[in-house]
Amino acid sequence: MSVSASIQLESVSTRIVDELEPGDGASFPKVGDKLLVHYTGCLAATGRCFDSSRARGHAFTFTVGCGKVIKGWDVLLLRLCKGQRVKLHVGAVDGYGAAGSPPNVPANADLLFDVELIDINEPLVKEGIRYRKELEDKARREVEEQQERDAKAAMASEGPKAAASGPKRPRESDESGSGSDSDSSSSSSESSGAARKRKERKKDKKKEKREKKRRERKEAKKSSKKEAKRGRKKEKKKKRDRETVQRSVITGKRRARRAALLAHMNEGEGEAYGVAAHAPVPPRPDTAQMRDLMHAADAARREKRQRLGALVRGGGDDFAGSIAREYATQRSSGGGKRDVRDAADYMKKDSNF
Repeated sequence: MSVSASIQLESVSTRIVDELEPGDGASFPKVGDKLLVHYTGCLAATGRCFDSSRARGHAFTFTVGCGKVIKGWDVLLLRLCKGQRVKLHVGAVDGYGAAGSPPNVPANADLLFDVELIDINEPLVKEGIRYRKELEDKARREVEEQQERDAKAAMASEGPKAAASGPKRPRESDESGSGSDSDSSSSSSESSGAARKRKERKKDKKKEKREKKRRERKEAKKSSKKEAKRGRKKEKKKKRDRETVQRSVITGKRRARRAALLAHMNEGEGEAYGVAAHAPVPPRPDTAQMRDLMHAADAARREKRQRLGALVRGGGDDFAGSIAREYATQRSSGGGKRDVRDAADYMKKDSNF
């Protein structure tokens, strides 16, 4: 009461007329609180309803004491407790005044309100639940009203047909006819409701099909991306394996060439190379040393060919000469490599060659 005293009413007729339902008697609003109310507004002179939150199906929320609503509400609703329902009389001065609220409220009109204070500072979660429930109730009422309109239309269409069908029948037939009319109207309303439900089911099925196709496309796209990624990984792995094999082959060839060269150097004449045939493989020489060794090997091969040619031309009957002739014959006739190697081995084993 002390809070509402700061807002002065200008009409003595603005008051709480009657209490329709008691509240909890403990929770009272303060200036700045958010109130949730249901109301019905009528003109005091004619009783005509000009606004109703109950008819709309949504409760009305506002901040009390801040000029968001008419002055009569800002003052009188501060006196209500949570859950209380009252009837208010609001004078024209504390209502819409001389301007009114066209076209529903004329100028200088006293108002009657049926107001119920549902909640004070409603939490957001509770507000969301309430709003969804109000929407569902509103949709259900619209369906029921549509069914009623369809039934009335069916009855109106059946009326002229019955009048044009001929004279009146006896009472029993009239009673049966009225029963058939009511049955036909009820059946028509039921059929319209069933048709509406069928349409809704078809719409839901189409929506489900679209969603299913969208999910399938998404899954297919995702799987194709995975397959492409897996294929790229396989190609990269194959490429790495090929490169590894190529490197190993190249490395093997290089090592084989190096080993053959070193073996050739070690298998040559001890006088030409200064290394015994049974000596271990020396460490890897540097470039200059390798070049000198290759020159020495070439010189030794030239000398060996010269000595072989001298033996062939000499035509001696000794063992070395016969082997040399056999070696030369096999080389000139394109003999097998194995025979050539055997002849060379014999030649190397002979101490005179």
